Parts: sequence; structure tokens; C-alpha cells
Amino acid sequence: MPGVYHALKAEMVHKRKDLIEFGITDNDFHTIEKLKNFVLARKYYTRKTGQIGSGILLNHIIKEMEMWDTYSTRFMYYSAHDGTILSLFSAMGFVPGNIDVPHYSSYIIFELHEYNGTFFVHMEFNGNPIDRFNNISLTEFKSEMKPGLFTEEEYKSYCQEPIAVPSSQPFQTLLYYFSYLFVFLLGFFLSSRHNNSKSKQQ
Repeated sequence: MPGVYHALKAEMVHKRKDLIEFGITDNDFHTIEKLKNFVLARKYYTRKTGQIGSGILLNHIIKEMEMWDTYSTRFMYYSAHDGTILSLFSAMGFVPGNIDVPHYSSYIIFELHEYNGTFFVHMEFNGNPIDRFNNISLTEFKSEMKPGLFTEEEYKSYCQEPIAVPSSQPFQTLLYYFSYLFVFLLGFFLSSRHNNSKSKQQ
């Protein structure tokens, strides 16, 4: 369902008329969006699943905060899918129901501030401060995040994987992107059949 949603959303963002001609209404799209949110929410409903999904990322973000004074660059940018953002929230202790399911173009901002020698973390989600982590000390933030953290070694040990990157990863990545290509081709095929049917009727 998430794959179908993203394919349709991309078509809508680029204002493709095929969706209208194919008969996809706004109500149809909103129903698909609700189903997508339902599937993602169930996928990362516990902190453990969030830890497995994004514990490494969360650990990396905290390490970057601890090492901020070793970098000349004070801004870091990460690009991810909505599922990654949701799993990151779950790893942080925000299970679905406590925070909105990320939508298209959602983003999280982590800010590190220093005041009188103490470091504080400030977070925003889509431009809105997250009350639970609004100017919390870095020490307290790390303590709150501990149940959701994973180092790479801990993750691979938990999943019983070797330290080396599995050789099947390129194939899995190819299969992942092929599924999106399949959805687009299927939509194009069905749209073409629909247009041909209309032409014959005329």
C-alpha cells in the first residue's frame, strides 16, 4: 500500500492528468493515504521495532551532537523516506498515536544549543516544536534515547548477521526499486487501455 500511495502522490504532485482520466478521485486518494498510514503505524508500533529500524541512525545523530566541536560544519542534512522518519520516532519512544504519521516532504530538525556551558537539544517536526524534547539537556536526551539506540555491531549481532555487508544487498535494493517501476508501468498500461477503450467508443 505505501508503494501505491507514493506512486499516486508523485503523479499528483507533477499534475499528471492520467489520474483524472483513469478515474482516481480525491476521495479515492485520501482512502489510500489512510490505508498507507495504517500500514506504517502498525509496522513501527513499538519502540523495539523502531530501534531495529532506526536505532543506528539515532545513535549516529547523538554521536554527531557529542562531537560537534570537532567539525567546521555546523549543519548536517539527511534524506529519508516517511517510514524511516516514523521508525526514528518509534526508536525515540514516540509510537504511532503519540505523533502524526509523516506525510510527503515531512522533516525533523535537531538543534544543539549551548547555555552557560550546558548543551540542550531542541527538536521540531514539520516546523512545530516537539514539547517532550523542547530544550532538554543533552545528558537527559541521551538517557531518554538509550532504550532505542543500536550500534552497528549490536544491530548485526541482534539480527545474527555477519559484520560484513551481505552480498545480497545490491539485489535487494534493485528489487525494491523494481517494485516502484512495476507500479508505474502497471498504471501506464491500465491508463493506455482506458484511453483506447474511450477512443473505440467514440
